[in-house]
Amino acid sequence: MRGHIDREAAQAIIDRHADQPWFPLVYVPRDLYGYSGTWDDMDYDPEPVIAQVRCPTLLFYGEADEWTPAEDSIAVWRRAAGTSDLTLHRLAGCTHLPTTGGADALESISSDYSSAMLAWVQDRINR
Repeated sequence: MRGHIDREAAQAIIDRHADQPWFPLVYVPRDLYGYSGTWDDMDYDPEPVIAQVRCPTLLFYGEADEWTPAEDSIAVWRRAAGTSDLTLHRLAGCTHLPTTGGADALESISSDYSSAMLAWVQDRINR
């Protein structure tokens, strides 16, 4: 889809790995021949937008985030954010969602997430 190998070679790689338990996490179409979409978001650079952030900002990163390279993302925020009120919080036991064990359910929201957010908001109110 992005031009480094031909579609037949790419499909062969997908065919070799499609039965792996991690394959659904890569968001690669199973059949490239039937896929006509684009992946414009793969080249998205958030830094110019982050540089425009002027308000107090609280960021959460799960310690085992499977989607966002946390250290790279944190480095961009620290370098580019237009606010000096930047708070970073790592969530133990969480992946990309602020839920324990990567669950996708409201009742699985990390208590650390809730308490850190409430404390952060309260601190801003009390200033």
